[in-house]
Amino acid sequence: MGGKLANIVREMVTSNALAAASGAKRQQVLIMDECDGMSAGDRGGVADLINTIKLSKIPIICICNDKYSQKLRSLRNHCMELDYRKPTADQIGKRMQWVCQQEGLSVNDATMRTLIEGAQGDLRLVLGQLQMTRLRSASLDFTAAKALGAHGKDADMSPFSAASKLLEPRGASRSPSVSDQLELVFADADLVPLLVQENYVNHRPDIASQPDLRLRALAKAADAISVGDVVNQSVRRYGNWGLMPFGGLMGCVVPAAYMHGPRETFELYEMNFTRFSAWFGVNSHTSKQRRLLAELSCCMAASEAAASTSRAAMRLDYLPALDKMLVQPLVTEGEEGIPKVLLEMQAYCINKDQFDYIRDVTHYSKTKAPWNVDPYEEKGAIDSKVKSAFTRTFNKQGLKPRTNTMVEEVSTRGARGKSKAKGGRGRGSGGEGDELAGEGVAADAEGGAALAEEANVPEANGEVKSEDEEEEQTPEQLAAQMRGEGISIQLKPEPGGKSGGRSAGGKSAGGKSAGGRGA
Repeated sequence: MGGKLANIVREMVTSNALAAASGAKRQQVLIMDECDGMSAGDRGGVADLINTIKLSKIPIICICNDKYSQKLRSLRNHCMELDYRKPTADQIGKRMQWVCQQEGLSVNDATMRTLIEGAQGDLRLVLGQLQMTRLRSASLDFTAAKALGAHGKDADMSPFSAASKLLEPRGASRSPSVSDQLELVFADADLVPLLVQENYVNHRPDIASQPDLRLRALAKAADAISVGDVVNQSVRRYGNWGLMPFGGLMGCVVPAAYMHGPRETFELYEMNFTRFSAWFGVNSHTSKQRRLLAELSCCMAASEAAASTSRAAMRLDYLPALDKMLVQPLVTEGEEGIPKVLLEMQAYCINKDQFDYIRDVTHYSKTKAPWNVDPYEEKGAIDSKVKSAFTRTFNKQGLKPRTNTMVEEVSTRGARGKSKAKGGRGRGSGGEGDELAGEGVAADAEGGAALAEEANVPEANGEVKSEDEEEEQTPEQLAAQMRGEGISIQLKPEPGGKSGGRSAGGKSAGGKSAGGRGA
């Protein structure tokens, strides 16, 4: 609220002059409707309403649809909360019958219930329909009420309400038609089948009174859900949208036909209401495990061990063995086994995150059987000091697995750094800015020289040649340089007796590498 309207409201709630001027002493009340929508186009409205409540001398009634909205959190601290539930069909029917008697309209109970169900319990719509009927005649029959209900109110139904309505007990009343049940399914065609699949086991079927009959009904419902899942996969993957009604029929309507009945719980203190589907959490975890397995498979295929195999074989054959190879030295040797573990991780290009993934995927958290014991996590198997020393050693060494796709261009950056350094020193008389630039380039030259020295690349004497003037390297020198960078290479003699080979960059003939001149 703001401006003139705020002043009018503030004056009304803090003054009794209007009531005294009318001559009769009347009680005033201020009703604020739709308070949960106040922040949509009215900034500061909730704060101004709170200040008005503090100053008010008359009652203020605030009405909202969702009192748990975040926008009303501060307002709830200044109000007394009163919950009003939606009236049932019987309560609405009794009141409407009284209205019909006062207006001279004859309506029986079955007709009134049909009219209320068609209006989705909307009192204003029911009163409007009764008023139009009274203008034409003095009675309302079932057929006319059914026709009015066909043009009733379209109400949005939540997926939870739709799933509950599909599985609720039907008793002796007329069962809903297949088209009506499909309408419930298409309230949310993605979530309703998942809710039915999650909750159908908790319902005791009306058609099966004996335990063996209940198991048969469960089996029939499970088969139908499986067929519905196959159909839904065809719809989503191949775009066969014409199969959606059939998928909804097999995934929801048929299981509900077998399993509709009262809901019951299986565990103590379990809440007896429709559960949310656990499929989302399982699917997210599965996607994460597949992604981590793909990354680990690529790293191991490019490692020195060249463990190239399918992902299924990697998961079933390699990972259980790797789990023992990486954990057992820590169990038996303690801190003395840390170098051995780090050596294995380097050989297979395994980092710390992948080490944790291997332990996680080879053990199951839902069983404590002896075959599922994780020595790394079992209390007393590995001393906490050993785990801390392993983590410190790993972080201290900065172990970064080197594969064919992770090679640094050591010699190229070193040569270019030296060349830039020489040019920077030649321009040393150009002022303070040039001196700073020269110092920065010199630092790059020193870093490049250090990297080149680490990779055993011979350094030029005194001067640095440009890329066009550099000496061409022999295949043996190129192979030695690439071995220092972590690339495995083997030279093969040419038929003519000349030394040559095939490197990772291509062919090597006549002492020239196919990848270009020597770095």
